[in-house]
Amino acid sequence: MEKYGTKKRGLTSNAVLAAAVRIAEEKGVSQLTVQALASSLNVKPASLYNHISGIDEARLHLARYALEKMETAIRDTAVGYSREEALRKIACAYRCFGSTHPELYRAFINSTNIEDKRIGEAEQSVVRILHQVLEPYLLDYETKVHFTRCFRSSLHGFVNLETAGFFKNDINVEASFDILIENLFMLLNSLSSEKSKNEE
Repeated sequence: MEKYGTKKRGLTSNAVLAAAVRIAEEKGVSQLTVQALASSLNVKPASLYNHISGIDEARLHLARYALEKMETAIRDTAVGYSREEALRKIACAYRCFGSTHPELYRAFINSTNIEDKRIGEAEQSVVRILHQVLEPYLLDYETKVHFTRCFRSSLHGFVNLETAGFFKNDINVEASFDILIENLFMLLNSLSSEKSKNEE
């Protein structure tokens, strides 16, 4: 992606996306408007319509960028690890992205009802990564889906509450996160054990 900001002659789709990312991260996704983009890029609003059809498309590109960035972080962090180690790495990458880029996180969470191939592919990639890590536990497909939903829902809730500033007392937040992950492992091992018993 090109550097933030551009002269009018250098206006490109990548520059528009870069400006959208900057506005979202600095001011919030709700402040992403055509006028804000134009001001950031030092162009007239009409100039943007050579690159986007309107603010909805700009938000779509932002959601794609955010989800693909998170998918890459999750995939990269899991390389070389397996089972609980891999799941812990994925959980930490998820939390890190959400806490470091809360507005980008919000951008793709808000895109769940958008029918878009690239968003769908990135979303499915995250699910596939989790399912691959779960392979050694010999779960059937339905149980994998159940655990994946529990895993992601738990992380999403933690990230949302943490970034919203709810964890303000003096109890260690890292310890709380560790307890959450350990309980997810307990659930996973219970599901795996139940699967083994049913096959005996």
